Amino acid sequence: MFARSIHNTSKISSGEVLVLSQRSYRPSDPFWRVLVAVPKTYEDLVALAKHVFCIDEEDDVLFFTEDLDLCDNDQVSIHCSSWEFIRLAVRSVVVESRSPYLLDSAGYLADVESDADSSSLDDSDSEMDMESPGITVKTVSAHYILR
Repeated sequence: MFARSIHNTSKISSGEVLVLSQRSYRPSDPFWRVLVAVPKTYEDLVALAKHVFCIDEEDDVLFFTEDLDLCDNDQVSIHCSSWEFIRLAVRSVVVESRSPYLLDSAGYLADVESDADSSSLDDSDSEMDMESPGITVKTVSAHYILR
């Protein structure tokens, strides 16, 4: 979408942009938002999100939006097959990242156990560092405004 100045409504962006968002862990600002050029492909969207939000290369990235009429004001996951058709119709996309090492075969967060204790992760965990012998696992779960 083209952006329009709130100070001079006759001024619009020279290219199409959107707001890419990731959940922040600051109570005063629940989302970290970045204005970016609209990526042409889904693969470009993944690479841009990983670069902008410093997401580990091996982490999975999911995208959500509620900007389309058929979303019924709910955040809907953006599948790679739909990006080329909706990329110019969304104003914002929410980014969620998860470590693939913490997902079970069905794609849900798995229970992670170490010798000393047992920990379970669910969608309510915002950020957690867990250490086991020789392994450090970090997961960040976030919903973003670009859907």
